[in-house]
Amino acid sequence: MSYIFISYSHKDNDYVHKLQEALQNEGFDVWIDDRINYGKTWPIVIQRHLDNCGAFIVVMTEHAYDSEWVQNEVTRARRKKKPFFALLLRGDTWLSFEAIQYEDVSGERLPRKKFYEDLASVIPRAAAERALREKLEREAAKKAQREKAEREAAEKAAREKAKRDAAEKAKRARAERRVAQISTIKAVLSESFNTLKVALSKAKPLLGVGGILGIIFALVWAGSWAMSIFFSPNPTATPNSTTDYIVQQTLQALTSLAQTPTVTRMIQPSAIPIQTQASTATPTRTRVVSIPSLPAGATQISVNDGMVRVYIPEGVFIMGTDKAMDECNRIRNDMFAKLDPGIIIGGLDKCDQNDYINEEPPHQVYLDAFWIDITEVTNAMYAKCVSVGACPEPVSLGTYNRSNYYEKYPKHPVVNVLWSDADDYCTWTGGRLPTEAEWEKAARSIDDRIYPWGNTLPSCSYHANCSASNFSENTVQVASYPNGASPYGVMDMAGNVSEFVADWYSENYYSQSPELNPTGPGSGQYHVLRGGAFYSIAMELRTTARRYIEPTESREYVGFRCVAVVTP
Repeated sequence: MSYIFISYSHKDNDYVHKLQEALQNEGFDVWIDDRINYGKTWPIVIQRHLDNCGAFIVVMTEHAYDSEWVQNEVTRARRKKKPFFALLLRGDTWLSFEAIQYEDVSGERLPRKKFYEDLASVIPRAAAERALREKLEREAAKKAQREKAEREAAEKAAREKAKRDAAEKAKRARAERRVAQISTIKAVLSESFNTLKVALSKAKPLLGVGGILGIIFALVWAGSWAMSIFFSPNPTATPNSTTDYIVQQTLQALTSLAQTPTVTRMIQPSAIPIQTQASTATPTRTRVVSIPSLPAGATQISVNDGMVRVYIPEGVFIMGTDKAMDECNRIRNDMFAKLDPGIIIGGLDKCDQNDYINEEPPHQVYLDAFWIDITEVTNAMYAKCVSVGACPEPVSLGTYNRSNYYEKYPKHPVVNVLWSDADDYCTWTGGRLPTEAEWEKAARSIDDRIYPWGNTLPSCSYHANCSASNFSENTVQVASYPNGASPYGVMDMAGNVSEFVADWYSENYYSQSPELNPTGPGSGQYHVLRGGAFYSIAMELRTTARRYIEPTESREYVGFRCVAVVTP
């Protein structure tokens, strides 16, 4: 392989990052293990990249000498006969390196030119330069795409604002016309009712009170029905002011009529109140439309990318757990005993409460209903966003053992994208990245299950694309493991690739999380990752497992899915 593996102590981070940048400027591809905190599965990733590197660099300091990780990496690199390069940053040379040549970089100096030339003899310079050129071209294209997307977004925002302003102006104009119409109608009706009262008082001896009341209520019903249909703003509205005015005027006419002495007939005292209550309390021809609630697991199709979305209903669930250690102890003998002892590095054979403290305490959370993508976003879907200029291409188009992953595997999850790229994509679809709480509810439902499929220990051939006795090398096509679906039918929430969510990461956020629709801390250094990846073992597949990644980092085992709000 054409990349360099750097072994170092994390206490020497600053220098190693400076060294990484210098190597990249020289055209070399570099891998270091500061990308992501993956707890007990991280040793598997380190082993895989070490085994496939083209050259091995160790940064010697007193901290590195005391590091079990560094010593294990050095031992394995030698056993694998990797081209070996040593840099002395601080302290004395190690006894094991006395017989080999090393580069003195004390004082945090960068290596001399000859060091890079020696590296180029192992990893051909032409290939490195070509890789650098391609990287610069991709960065330039990515910058151009971002600038184009920003311009288009600004233009779109301006168009939408103009559209909203025009709609608001039209709405105000309609309201003003409506008020004028109602005022005119009220004036006409008032005059008509006055005329009606005079006419009725004269006609009462001829028609009798019963006949007069029949005429009045027929006119009221017809007028109320016509006005409510014509002026009602929507089918579920209560009677409008014009209809109320008609009824009010009718009652005044009836009251006036009732106070006028009759000549031929008497009206029963209960007759008028009964009709009056019916006329004032019951809206005339009001249509009530009820919207039935959707069942959990209902689906719809996203227009832009064709993704199937699954409906997650509103309600309360328990987020987090205080039983991670119990689960670790339960699976230790079952899962860890099956691992090849040769790949157990850094304490995979024990459980540590500190690894799971960020999942505590379990707490009640209420979420509004939402839609969530049934799988991770695929390469083909992401390519649509790129083609319209709304998303940049992935940072890398290949993975460590698939040089043309992005184009050759359209139904596999897109990887090697930044958090901001995932956010852009979800915006383009009309949605957003899920919150950490939304992701966990979609995976866990409301019954506190340990894994999306329940509490049965994971099978990497039945439930998810994950690691068993040998770690999985690659992603698979999305939705390849239907038996691992969550109670709502959401796929791939354990294994295949881990997923970006919207929240910033805080280890102790659960102790202060709000109960209603939590969205995470207001800021932070890392974003939360959820769900296991293709190399994850059982503990990393749990619905409550939390990890984190820097916003500027992209990885070949990290993808994403989107959510959308529920609209009436």
